[in-house]
Amino acid sequence: MRTTPHLNDEHMQLYEWSGTVTGIAFSLPARSKRSHPWHASHAVLGVLTSLLILNGCDNQGPAERAGERVDRSVQEMKEEANALFDDATAQPGPAQEAGKALGDAREQTGEKIEQMGKDMQGDMQGL
Repeated sequence: MRTTPHLNDEHMQLYEWSGTVTGIAFSLPARSKRSHPWHASHAVLGVLTSLLILNGCDNQGPAERAGERVDRSVQEMKEEANALFDDATAQPGPAQEAGKALGDAREQTGEKIEQMGKDMQGDMQGL
């Protein structure tokens, strides 16, 4: 048997000499009577594996229990912080009180200026 020039090396000659090229037709397994030989067994194996995995998820180890305790304590801290924040924002601070006083003074001044403008217009009409 002769190899093509680009495959003519000692490894290819050893491969051809071993007879593996000529024995391909004889190395195939005999045909099974099933039309789909492995599909059912793979499906059963997949279902059993998933059941085993899901069954193992119910057991909680010490790390999972500790994690749940940490989660609960963080949630409690958040609730307490929210309550403190709500209490702090419910009472106006000094800056808010000063701003409200300035707003009230501005409104009163604006009302007095409007009243003076109306009085001036009445005086001008009377002249």
